[in-house]
Amino acid sequence: MEAQHASELLGSLSSGVCIFDRYGAITYCNARFAELSGRTVRKLVGRKLRKNTLWGSWGQKDEFRELFARAKESRQTVTMRAMPVNKGGTRYWNLELRPYISRRKKYEGMSLLVEDVTQLFEKENAVELLRRYYAAALLQTSPQALLDESVGLIREFSGCASVQILVLDRYKGSVMKAVSEHSPGLWDSGHTVTQAFIESIFVLPEMGPGVYSKDSGSVYLADVSALESGLSGNLKELVAGACNSYGFNSIALIPVRLEGREAGYIQLASPRVNGVTKETVEAVERITGHLQVILEHAGLKDELSRQRQNLLKQVYERSAHLESLGERLKQEVAERKKAQEEMRVQRDLAISLNGIESMDEALNLCLETAITVSGMDSGGIYIADPVAGGFKLVCARGLSEDFVKLVSYHSAAETSGKSVMEGKSIFGRYGELDKTLDEVRGKEGLKGIGIVPIIHGGKTVACLNIASHVFEEIPVTARNAIEAICAVLGTFIAHVSGREELIESEERYRTLFARTSNPIMVIDSEGNYIDGNDAALAFLECTREELLAMNVRDTLPPYLDDGWFERLRKIWESGGTVERDYYVWGKIKVLELTVIPLQVAGRKIISGIGRDITERKIAEAALRESEEKYRSLIESAGEAIFIMQDAKIKFANKRSFELVQYTPDELADRRFSEFVYPPDLEMVMERYTARLSGQSVEPVYSFRFVDRDGSVKRVEIRTISVLWDNRPAILALMTDISGGESHGKVMLLTEIE
Repeated sequence: MEAQHASELLGSLSSGVCIFDRYGAITYCNARFAELSGRTVRKLVGRKLRKNTLWGSWGQKDEFRELFARAKESRQTVTMRAMPVNKGGTRYWNLELRPYISRRKKYEGMSLLVEDVTQLFEKENAVELLRRYYAAALLQTSPQALLDESVGLIREFSGCASVQILVLDRYKGSVMKAVSEHSPGLWDSGHTVTQAFIESIFVLPEMGPGVYSKDSGSVYLADVSALESGLSGNLKELVAGACNSYGFNSIALIPVRLEGREAGYIQLASPRVNGVTKETVEAVERITGHLQVILEHAGLKDELSRQRQNLLKQVYERSAHLESLGERLKQEVAERKKAQEEMRVQRDLAISLNGIESMDEALNLCLETAITVSGMDSGGIYIADPVAGGFKLVCARGLSEDFVKLVSYHSAAETSGKSVMEGKSIFGRYGELDKTLDEVRGKEGLKGIGIVPIIHGGKTVACLNIASHVFEEIPVTARNAIEAICAVLGTFIAHVSGREELIESEERYRTLFARTSNPIMVIDSEGNYIDGNDAALAFLECTREELLAMNVRDTLPPYLDDGWFERLRKIWESGGTVERDYYVWGKIKVLELTVIPLQVAGRKIISGIGRDITERKIAEAALRESEEKYRSLIESAGEAIFIMQDAKIKFANKRSFELVQYTPDELADRRFSEFVYPPDLEMVMERYTARLSGQSVEPVYSFRFVDRDGSVKRVEIRTISVLWDNRPAILALMTDISGGESHGKVMLLTEIE
């Protein structure tokens, strides 16, 4: 009764059970074992178990006999997991052999437990395939390398004779192909591979179960010979080529989609009918979902790389342009400062001359001012001799006594004397102007010289000589200032000498205005124009009659109100320098004015000596606009962009603050080394120093970066040398390339290393 109960219990098990005697003959097997072996219980009991009874042809390795012998000899239970069995397709079994040992320690027989784990094994294999695919995706650096790696993994998993992948690269407009190592070759229909060609493969009518399957978009042909005549179009050509050329009898085409459209496919092929299983197709379909994301990411990364190159090119070009503008601006600033200094000197001279009555004191002051403004180191002033018709030296600076005695008088008959008498200024080299270079003149060593007439009432009353022992000529920017000084000096000489009448005072005043190229305007205390030189008339684009009918308010731009006029009135009281916008025939012009309050015949007037800076202001506005556009470009960039100088961060864009997680105030002037992971610090600083010193350094490299909370990221950095505040600096573009990779916290990693 107990034996019958045990037999019923074993017969109900889902696993196959078989019992052998000491001679290897089967004494018992349940129905499940008979089902797995493909025999009946009646035919199995009493017979010795051969290997082909369980799992395959006579040509296979006899693994079961080896397991049986090992269990019998060791008298220990022996197991084997996932043994491949060829029974109507590849199956996988778990085997357990347990020997029976008598109390006398003799071998009495063996029990065999068989469990079909095909479905479980295939699922585990599919998970392992996906795991290995993820690992490959992390290691490969290009889409093509990933496709090559994927082909090998799929072939090893599926056991198919041929595995091939074809994908369109929509960014580069090319086709990427990969083929398994043992494949006969990538079959080709002769068609040009396009998006439409690939999509046509997967747009087909249903053809019935078991013959044609389209699951998740995949085309699965289990038995090509049974349905080849029913195919049409591009798919028929592809399948016919695969069957006729290489003898494939089962084929699967699995789509690879990019942005929701078929952009490629994975082909599995086997010479056996049903050699490509549905389980294999489902496992590979899981890969395509991730392959789509990775290929799209890789293509986007290539596109971003190209955009980054374009951005760098724009940065280089913009940097060169800004550097050129910066040089021009520096030159303009230098000229502006020099002009301001010249105007200040002229103003101070005019104010000082108002309180001087001595001719000698006035002439020495004017000579000293002229030397200062011109940057020369010597000079003298000659007064015209109305009797002899020549010029007599009355004061000198920076010249030897012997030379002063030699040049104390100039005849009007000399070439330079004639030009001065005609009111013409002379600038050049001393040796070219004075051909009588005797020993004293040669020993003095003068190089550059300028001779400027001092005119009053249309007559030359004196001349100013400026010279240098160092420079070959007087700078052009200083010549106008010297001529303006001479105009002031001519008026003063006439005033002090008392040789002019009241009517001549007006002429002297006119000479001061007419001899300078800078606009000079004169107004009364109410802002009415009472005079202006030719340069002023040209600047305001009016006639003298029109000027005398105008008030200062008539030249104010529409955006300036009377409040501005009242502020201007305060400057009239004390004098000073101011930038003034003028509205001239619908245009805005700008003068830099030196305002000088004067008393003439008991009447208060205001004189303004101007310098036209309209073009410079336009250039400054253009530069500011260019800088704003450049800053906007930098701030909107997807990469962290910053400038390092003296190993400190001098400038950073918005993306930099997001990367390091500091505010702009917190990041300002911090040392860049604070954010470099300590093991990488030496390498980063060596490259920074080498780049700053002008050495040839690889422009792109990567290192580990530490943000505010201590997290470590891997970044890629590209550097170029630039000027920042006229000093060498490094412009760096940095991209976070860590992706999903976690480097942990900097304190923990430091302790481990």
